[in-house]
Amino acid sequence: MTLSCLRACTNAMSHNIKVYGSFTKIHRCSKRIIPRLGHSSTISGRSELKFSCGKLATIADGSVLVETGSTAVLVTAVMSRQVTPFAGFVPLRVDYREKASATGRIPLNFFKRELGPSEREILASRSIDRSIRSSFKRGMAQEVQIVCSLMSADAERDTIVPAINGASAALRISSIPWNGPIGAVRVAYINDEVIINPIRVELFQSKLDLIVVASEQGLVMLEGTASELSDDKVLNAIKNGLEEAQNVAKAVDEFGRQYGKAKMDVNFYTLDQNIKEEAYNLIGNQINDIMLDFSHKKLSRDLAARKVVDNHYRKLQEMFPNAENFQLSDSFSSVTKRCLTQNVMTKSIRCDGRTLDDLRPIDAEVDMFPTLHGSSLFKRGESQVFTTAALGSKLSLQRFDITTAILGGERNRSFILHYEFPPYANNEIGRVMENSRREIGHGTLAKNALRPVISNDFPFTIRLTAHVLMSNGSTSMASACGGSLALMDAGVPITRHVAGVAMGLMIQRHENSSKFDYKILTDIAGIEDYFGEMDFKIAGSREGITTLQADFKIAGVTIDLIEEAIKKSAVARGKVLDIMYGVVDKPRMDVKSSAPVFEIIDVPATKRSNVIGLGGATIKGLQEEYGCDINFVDEDKVTIYAPSASALANVKEKIDELLADLKEPNLITLHTYTGKIVDIKSFGLLLEIEPNTQPVLLHVSQLDHRRVSRPELLGYSVGQEMTVKCFGRDPVTNRYRISRKALIPISSTYMGKSTQPDSEDLKGMEQLIFKETGNK
Repeated sequence: MTLSCLRACTNAMSHNIKVYGSFTKIHRCSKRIIPRLGHSSTISGRSELKFSCGKLATIADGSVLVETGSTAVLVTAVMSRQVTPFAGFVPLRVDYREKASATGRIPLNFFKRELGPSEREILASRSIDRSIRSSFKRGMAQEVQIVCSLMSADAERDTIVPAINGASAALRISSIPWNGPIGAVRVAYINDEVIINPIRVELFQSKLDLIVVASEQGLVMLEGTASELSDDKVLNAIKNGLEEAQNVAKAVDEFGRQYGKAKMDVNFYTLDQNIKEEAYNLIGNQINDIMLDFSHKKLSRDLAARKVVDNHYRKLQEMFPNAENFQLSDSFSSVTKRCLTQNVMTKSIRCDGRTLDDLRPIDAEVDMFPTLHGSSLFKRGESQVFTTAALGSKLSLQRFDITTAILGGERNRSFILHYEFPPYANNEIGRVMENSRREIGHGTLAKNALRPVISNDFPFTIRLTAHVLMSNGSTSMASACGGSLALMDAGVPITRHVAGVAMGLMIQRHENSSKFDYKILTDIAGIEDYFGEMDFKIAGSREGITTLQADFKIAGVTIDLIEEAIKKSAVARGKVLDIMYGVVDKPRMDVKSSAPVFEIIDVPATKRSNVIGLGGATIKGLQEEYGCDINFVDEDKVTIYAPSASALANVKEKIDELLADLKEPNLITLHTYTGKIVDIKSFGLLLEIEPNTQPVLLHVSQLDHRRVSRPELLGYSVGQEMTVKCFGRDPVTNRYRISRKALIPISSTYMGKSTQPDSEDLKGMEQLIFKETGNK
């Protein structure tokens, strides 16, 4: 072996040893980045991050273990070696998975293993995706997959923010081309103080739960909820989070410089500028005329633009015979974006005739169908959402598995919002199936917008269903508006209305510079979202913000731009709220006949058994008969959830009868009485001897001279009359002793001790068998 080969091997071994034991720690709120080698550290701090590589999953293109406290997330990045067809977007897939074993638990399902992704896992995957997607170069030709696996978790530390940072670090040290890194922090607001990376207990006390993702250039992603926090306080939290997130990004960059691999040379789908210019020369004027024809709606504008492209496609193809199909189609698409951007930047006019700050026409109404507990129809432009509200008992709570309960801090949920987006909402054909990741994300965003105005003391479980009937931008914010109207229509005592608006961004870049001029758009339509650079959804009440979510297609959005967008959204939100308050200004006071009702009644502890019955038979019978839920919440308190006021009245009447103090019948020894069977038990029959008196037990041993194991075998039924003889009171229990067999003569068959059943017994057995098989 030559000397150069030995030297190369020695360097490789040295590098591998260094990578194996490397990690970087970031102290909470610290400006210092402290790289360390080995497996120990003396830095303390409950929110520090530790990145390590070289030990786990080393066959992946990039693999990083992120640790904070006892929480550890393994993040891997892999790029396919095969080229995928051009799709117009980055072929990126992100999967975040939580294991029950990471919390020291075993799944409670039948298979005792993790099944499909939970709602929390899907939302985390979407957050990671939005954080890293904008840093990939447009035209990526090979698919990239990020897998975040929770290895260990404690009850205090967050797992999603470490996963975002782990994805950044895995891509940074990998051979995958990526324009990162980015850093992420979670921001809380407690006692007028901004807290970075709070622990779980602090987060429960916070009025804000915000994830801030940033690069060295500026903001990359925002996502959070707030308890009607003012715009200024939210903006202050974003500023603090931006500074700390950039510190994390710098640490990731340093980690990558030390232990990163050389980036691979990969192919990108690129557009020829000559083709773009020729496409603009061919159809630019016609597309611009369409963009300035304010009579167009969504479909007519798309059809008109498509017709122009189809008429000139072959001509452009003849001009560039060697061009790929995606280059031709994408060049035509760039013409639409160019015309749309020019009109906004130079004329401040949008394709539907609005100025930058105008809202689309809004129409809203409530109480669409009388049988629904609450309903609304909210239409903004060509986005239309029909929202229903259904109320149920606490038995209808959404319950989570043990892993989600531990990591998410939520064992059950009394307010549910489901968002449904069928294909006809876009005038398309497709499968109507289970909710997609997008539907789950949009539904959660609308739910988070409404949750702060709903009281925790409301006794019902609430389910909102937002049916998107038409879609042309910002249906999630329309769902929040429609949900607020439906809640008031259902009589849910929300404190105030909530409305949401989506803000957009158009930019014009300076030549040979990363700087750009911009215009912020209020209430963006679908085409402005598609060709724009920002989708910033903000919802709240007149008191403040309840939720926000911002996605950017450009790297490094400044805090000044965010401040301007938040201020403009507050003005727009106020206009939407004025319209909503004009439709319904307070929760409905008169309960609909179809609405469920709830009441708490007193039941003395000494009489609980009267309501419950033997083995719960009485209370189960009441629930089945009237369709209600009856629960004991205290020693002497019972809650009743009934589907209607009439059902509640009937249940209360029955319970009053059960609680009534019935007197004992006045029976005389050796006298014969005729009573009515009111209940059949395995140990005998309960007979009402006198009206409105306590029933008397006829024990199974006193039914017949033969041994009877079950009273049903003799064909008895509730309501049937029976003659019995009284033999006074039992000296031990002081209860009446009655007998039927004392009135039946002993036949010769019994004297001969025959065990064959007679015709009466056979008839009773046949009836019982027929009843049981018929029920089956």
